[in-house]
Amino acid sequence: MKKRNTLLVLFIIAFSQLSFSQGQFSISGGAAVPSGDFMTNLDRNGYGLDISFAKKIGPTPLYIGLGGGFYGLGSKVEDHEFEAVITAGSMIIDRIPFHFQSNIGNKVIDGHLLARLVLPIPYIRPYVEGIIGFNYFYTSTTITNLTEDDRFNDPDDNEITSKTQLSDFALSYGAGAGIQLKIGKSSYFDLKAVYTLGAEAEYYTKDDIDSWKIDFSTTIPEEEAEDFVPDLDALPKTSLTDIIFIQVGFTFDF
Repeated sequence: MKKRNTLLVLFIIAFSQLSFSQGQFSISGGAAVPSGDFMTNLDRNGYGLDISFAKKIGPTPLYIGLGGGFYGLGSKVEDHEFEAVITAGSMIIDRIPFHFQSNIGNKVIDGHLLARLVLPIPYIRPYVEGIIGFNYFYTSTTITNLTEDDRFNDPDDNEITSKTQLSDFALSYGAGAGIQLKIGKSSYFDLKAVYTLGAEAEYYTKDDIDSWKIDFSTTIPEEEAEDFVPDLDALPKTSLTDIIFIQVGFTFDF
């Protein structure tokens, strides 16, 4: 009984330390800088937003948590204006205007587990961080309605349709370092860089999507109607997906 009570007390102490230990929430904007063959193919940086949540492990300077981000890797946006002319015999009954916008975009979503070791200095906190997770690359086309009425879309959303042409997952892991500069009672300016090694993946580049033309037609061949896939001029590239993430933002203690 005595041994059981001792274990119960130790469990309660451990649980209370975990439940009431300090945590960090971070939000930042930044660049995803491809490396190696990935940069050779893309020839551009990505820009986006990253967030993370980490919990301090007891009295140690170690934080464990989750993080993720969304980055654009190039897009092509075009406006399309045309009209449908309704006739009966030789008489024009009506003209129906169409004003659409197409957006073809290359994007990457990353998600990862993180371990962060923070040097507990009052006003300037250097830290190192290790991550392991995945990168999800995809290319999608979205058509939105720019006309004044909502005949093609939901009144609360101008999107008419969207299609993902290509998507691929790549495992990734890496490490980096940063610094947190105190600017408020529990807030810090946060600057960091993380280098990640990514597995091989397929993806399109900005040059690829620039060559695609958006066509609007009233018919689709019957044999393709059930599973219509656009005829893409470019073949996807394949390489390792190493990325350097450079992020500037804010961290909040709680």
